Amino acid sequence: MLKKLLAGAALVICGQTAHAATATGTLDVQATVLNTCVVTTSPVVFANVGLDAVTANGSVTVNCTNTSAFTVALDGGDAGDIAARTLTHATLPTSFEYQLYTDAGFTTVWGDGVTGSEANGTGPSQTLTVYGRTTTTPDAAGAYSDEVQVTVTY
Repeated sequence: MLKKLLAGAALVICGQTAHAATATGTLDVQATVLNTCVVTTSPVVFANVGLDAVTANGSVTVNCTNTSAFTVALDGGDAGDIAARTLTHATLPTSFEYQLYTDAGFTTVWGDGVTGSEANGTGPSQTLTVYGRTTTTPDAAGAYSDEVQVTVTY
């Protein structure tokens, strides 16, 4: 009988295991996505300019956080005149004119929507080709440049 009592006590002692209590809940995860776009460009490089008109292409790439439509405007560059953009010599007081277009046929001047047309695109990412052509002849050899501001409205 003592054996049975000891065996029963041993079962009661061993059978009592520790139970951990648990509780559950939820964790909310949220984000606020900004409506924003980033602009990158590749230059329009006119190579070997001489007495004849020269063409070249560059690009404007627009990356946005949404798929909305946007417009891309180009200003008149350092000359401040979309109708008469100029490339200025690096060291001499001379320049010559060029133009930027939205199309390969050089028919639509790329401007600000008032002078020339804006280009249209749709996010989230699009690359637009900038078509360039010289429109006058330079007076002197050397390096010429201009800086055109790109404005994306979205």
